[in-house]
Amino acid sequence: MKELPKTAVGDRGSVELVEDSVLFSRYGRVVSRCVIYPDGSRHEFDVWSKNWRSNQEFAIVVPYYSASRTFTLLYEYYPAAHSFHLGLPGGNVDSNRHTSILQAAKEELYEEAHLKNGTWYPLLPQSSSGGSSQPGLLNDKYQQDWSFPFLCVDPEQQNSSEFGTDHATFEAEELIEVRMHVPFEKVRSDLLAGRFQANQTSTLFFAFEKLKELGLA
Repeated sequence: MKELPKTAVGDRGSVELVEDSVLFSRYGRVVSRCVIYPDGSRHEFDVWSKNWRSNQEFAIVVPYYSASRTFTLLYEYYPAAHSFHLGLPGGNVDSNRHTSILQAAKEELYEEAHLKNGTWYPLLPQSSSGGSSQPGLLNDKYQQDWSFPFLCVDPEQQNSSEFGTDHATFEAEELIEVRMHVPFEKVRSDLLAGRFQANQTSTLFFAFEKLKELGLA
């Protein structure tokens, strides 16, 4: 898990992290977090994480085709809402499998949307060393996971011969339909109508700004 500082410094003083106690742990994890506020009072919060086995990092990819001004989206079953939703390729960054967040993003695009290569753009500010200069987009006030958004311009379609048993096994728990070449204005309309989950909504806004900067939108 990502190591947090013991002290959170704010304009109104510091909050000290006293203890994290695991309440539940399976695919996700819930901990009871005890902290001390600047006035000395103690408070406990239930904090959960999806990718608790690694560094709580999550990659999200926006695949875009510059010539046709279209996107590839996913239409996927969401267990929490018990309904189907529009979405973007993405998944957990596994420190045991991936050497970087970008590698995880490329693997998720390959596995979920059947796309590869293309020109890649990280959508968060980059440090001088090429890595992200911030810890990612915090998914929720009570969720200890961070999202890292990427734009992939003009990816290539996988050949059917590239699909193997490993792919099918990896995706066994997911029910996904790939929707190719969705027009820019359709995606924008669905975005403004609130049809994407929150971290994917912010990812698309970042992608729209990057596409404008590149002269591709």
